[in-house]
Amino acid sequence: MTLDRGAESCADWVKSDQSANSRADFDPLRACQKWAASQVRYRPYFKRLFARQWLMTPDFTVEAFATPAFEEIERWFGGIPDVMKPQGNPNMLRADTRAHPEPTGYSFQVFIPRGAFPPLPALNATKLYLLVDVFNAAPAGKKMGAESTSSPARVWGKPDTFNVLRLDPPISFSVTPCNLPLTGTDKRRKEHPPWLIPDSDPRQLGVSDTFIVVNDAAGYRYEPEGLSPTMSVTHHFWKNVGNEEWVCGPEMTYTKGGRSYGASSTIGEEGFDAKRLADGTLLVKDGPRAVYSEFGSGECGACPTSDLRIFDVGKDLIPYEALALGNLVGGAGRPIESQDFTVSPDWGRITEYDLAGNVETWSSTTWCLEKIHGLENGGDYAYRPCDHKENVKPPDPPVVEKLRMGTN
Repeated sequence: MTLDRGAESCADWVKSDQSANSRADFDPLRACQKWAASQVRYRPYFKRLFARQWLMTPDFTVEAFATPAFEEIERWFGGIPDVMKPQGNPNMLRADTRAHPEPTGYSFQVFIPRGAFPPLPALNATKLYLLVDVFNAAPAGKKMGAESTSSPARVWGKPDTFNVLRLDPPISFSVTPCNLPLTGTDKRRKEHPPWLIPDSDPRQLGVSDTFIVVNDAAGYRYEPEGLSPTMSVTHHFWKNVGNEEWVCGPEMTYTKGGRSYGASSTIGEEGFDAKRLADGTLLVKDGPRAVYSEFGSGECGACPTSDLRIFDVGKDLIPYEALALGNLVGGAGRPIESQDFTVSPDWGRITEYDLAGNVETWSSTTWCLEKIHGLENGGDYAYRPCDHKENVKPPDPPVVEKLRMGTN
């Protein structure tokens, strides 16, 4: 189904999708027409999130294009990521006419911080569409004063009618201090054109949020719902571990002296940390945490999956997986009903606590860090099972509460 013909295409969807008629109390055609009409109203607001318009005086600045659109989407449609809300404001300075008298008109400068830019489709901004309109105060009895524009061909809300400002050299951005590529994939791992959101915090050493524009997929969606399109945001994070030395996620990456080494693994920010061993090896921890299905459906789709991984970065600077623990937790007939983890202060011992679905007491398995030469994965360290106990008490309070599933 497409929105090219608006609500008219709903009849085609009802004819082609048998599940649309599966509920006796549901009118699929009426529901689809209502949804399609809502998207037609929503999309003009969505497009405005990709441009900025400031009303400015030397004493006052307000963003009057994308911000109202964001607020309208929140008010009437819901579900738009907060990172799309415009940030930062330019600063306007008027020339000192006492030092440089001007017989007509006036001069001013506008400083636009990078964090105030709209979303950008590339790491290097080579051109911008820019428009400057100048208005005089309205004289008595008039609604408008004299006005001037930098583009007589301008059309409100259409940046391609503005002036093209070419940047040489370009304004460059980086995704994290690890200089990750600007990429974007959806839940089905299909590639989409990526966008970056410039950070408004000048202390940031890289862009932290990127996104793709996509029709979001969800499991068991039998009728049209949600926003079309929306954005799927990827939040990037990092930690400084030495002089020009960083570890970054969610694409597990280690960078030193400007050179980056990846692990082909996706990690999470919860529990993300790093620790240096006595021999100089760096350990990077992901978790422990609870991970949920992106689709929110499927076999036990509401059940969490546990995740705890530790990587070692040795002399070759490549991150290797020294430990990888994870289970589907909860759900009828599942081997693991509840779970939790503890990590010793030196990261030398990792203990997994399990409550099996067919027993009433907890068990624990401990893994100990060992330095092992000749590992198949190329690393220097691995965690090996070193202890197992039955009838134990799990951590109190829980370390990862979402994995405990209401048990004690």
